[in-house]
Amino acid sequence: MKFFTKIPLGISGVALALSGLGNLVAFPGGLIAYPLSEYVRYSLGVLAVAVLFLFIMRIVSDLQGVRADLQSSVLFSILPTSTMATILLSTYLASYALTAAQIIWATAAIIQICIMAAFAKRFIRNFKLINVYPSWYVTAVGIQAIAIASPYMGAQAIGQVVFWIGFALYFVITILVIARYSKHYPLPERYRPTVMVLTAPMGICIAGYLSAFSVVSVPLLIFMLLVQAASFCIGLYCLPGLVRLSFYPSLAALGFPTVVNAFAFKRGSEYLTAAGYHIWTTPVLLTELLAIVVVCYVVVRYTVYLYRESVSVKGTACD
Repeated sequence: MKFFTKIPLGISGVALALSGLGNLVAFPGGLIAYPLSEYVRYSLGVLAVAVLFLFIMRIVSDLQGVRADLQSSVLFSILPTSTMATILLSTYLASYALTAAQIIWATAAIIQICIMAAFAKRFIRNFKLINVYPSWYVTAVGIQAIAIASPYMGAQAIGQVVFWIGFALYFVITILVIARYSKHYPLPERYRPTVMVLTAPMGICIAGYLSAFSVVSVPLLIFMLLVQAASFCIGLYCLPGLVRLSFYPSLAALGFPTVVNAFAFKRGSEYLTAAGYHIWTTPVLLTELLAIVVVCYVVVRYTVYLYRESVSVKGTACD
């Protein structure tokens, strides 16, 4: 049990990256052709479930330590990555066990909303600008995962409402993040990878929008894609420095943003192509390749960390 206490809460971000990557590679027109893409998808799904199991064991075996961790606005704000991963994983079941998928989706959605409320009670009611981090987007805009999964559950009406809420919250958090950076509050090195989260929120808004709505506004979609492209460029500029950092649990923040960027570009370009716009697909495929590479990198870094911790625990037990 001592090993489980060494598992960072941020590992749920790895589960989110894996579950999102599974949906990305399975979407038609990507780097991996059908039916291999389906095998890859479900393999990633199984791995995501295993990672979520480790996350749950951390909570079960170390409630006191988890409570202490959640005093940090960063660690609290990434907590919804666990429910987001669960929501995305529910889509894996929808074709085979729709009722079970709907129950999982609804339960995870309710828990995520409860986490949002608890976060607002703790950090918004006692607001301090220095507590604002890019990871706040996860709590606020992460509900778009509900919209992404809504068509699988036959609940697009709910997804549409959720999209607009998440879309509005994107601008609220953006104002807070800009205000924080304008005050020149430096990010501690251990939280520096959360800069990558800046690239994710508009991407997940695009994914939520295209999933929940059958009729799409092309001007709105183009606006979102332009904002997404700008934020993605920021992420590409920062990424080389972030991957050279020592291991921090916040490295999990590199995975899902690259995945959701690729997914947003993939879905967006597909829609615009169908609408008669000429889209150069090569950059879209490159973003998918980048997502695969970055998620593999994050998984390897976490695997090495967990292996070292397990060896350390065994060594201590033998002394």
